[in-house]
Formats: sequence, C-alpha cells, structure tokens
Amino acid sequence: MAPPQKWWVRAMGAAKWIRFAVLLSFAGLFGWLAYIRGEVIWLLPLGVFILFALLTLRR
Repeated sequence: MAPPQKWWVRAMGAAKWIRFAVLLSFAGLFGWLAYIRGEVIWLLPLGVFILFALLTLRR
C-alpha cells in the first residue's frame, strides 16, 4: 500500500483538474460565441483553449 500523500501534493492534483475545467469552460464560451454570432473566427480561441486544457492534463 502506498504511503499517504502530503496535503500539498493532493492540492496540486486538484488544482490541475480545476485548471482543466476552467480552460474547457472558456473553450465552451468561445464555441457558443461562434455558434451564436455565426463567425468562424471565434473557433480559433476555442482551439487554443482546448489545446491548453489538453496540455494541462499532460503535466
């Protein structure tokens, strides 16, 4: 059985998932904006936020 983790290790693990959720939320907002306004240019920030969210998961 693994030893219990320190509190800051658990907090950093939780911070990663919070950061991931926030980045996906911003991506969703830009996706909604692209849909509502009908402008494809708003898909660019959507892609950037999804990329950053995926990079956050890899760290």
